[in-house]
Amino acid sequence: MNVLLDEKQTSGNTWAQKTSARMYHRQRPEPEPEGRVQLSDLSGLEEQMSVYEAEFGRAIDALKRVYVFEDSKEVDAFLRSHRSVVSTLLDGAEHLRRSFGDDPPLLLAVMSDDGPPTTVNALVLWRGDPTDARLALRRFDESWWLNILRNVGGRIVFDFELVR
Repeated sequence: MNVLLDEKQTSGNTWAQKTSARMYHRQRPEPEPEGRVQLSDLSGLEEQMSVYEAEFGRAIDALKRVYVFEDSKEVDAFLRSHRSVVSTLLDGAEHLRRSFGDDPPLLLAVMSDDGPPTTVNALVLWRGDPTDARLALRRFDESWWLNILRNVGGRIVFDFELVR
């Protein structure tokens, strides 16, 4: 019985061959960390942010000269969280004036049912005939708004509101 255990059993594999070093080591050297380079890239960030904030503040001031803010705090908060809509609102005011005339006031209002608002309404406060307002809005849509609508991502609604 012990005779079977005394003989060496093998699997038939020859393990005497050495494996190449490539199998266990990286082919390419690891890149050196560039922490100092990244830090130098961020060195002017505070200055850039202060310049950007000043430009944004001037854009908000320009909006306040063109539009009446229904709830200044809410509209300002919306514009700060969706900064890309400010330039579109400024451009839109010019096109609204071309379509509706210089007389009617423009209103910015933020509507929110549940949670934070997702759109801002740019409204022309219209005192005239509703048919004229619809025609003016159609001119506005066809001359400018429909061409850039995709760029805004559904954040702005241009419309009119009848006032007496």
